[in-house]
Amino acid sequence: MPTVSGPQYRLMAMVAHNPAAARRTGIPQETAGEFVEKTPAAKRSQWSPKGQRGLHKAFRRHDGG
Repeated sequence: MPTVSGPQYRLMAMVAHNPAAARRTGIPQETAGEFVEKTPAAKRSQWSPKGQRGLHKAFRRHDGG
């Protein structure tokens, strides 16, 4: 099953790559890995926490740069 939102994708990606996060959230790493794998590449890049896309709007630059 693919992820349906950016926050869900970021949570599943974190759990898939971090055993401590998996224990803390109660989500098995295998399940999180399946979610991440089945998410289309276009959605993954859109929801990726890299760059300004992952920042809260209060921390984004507003001068166009």
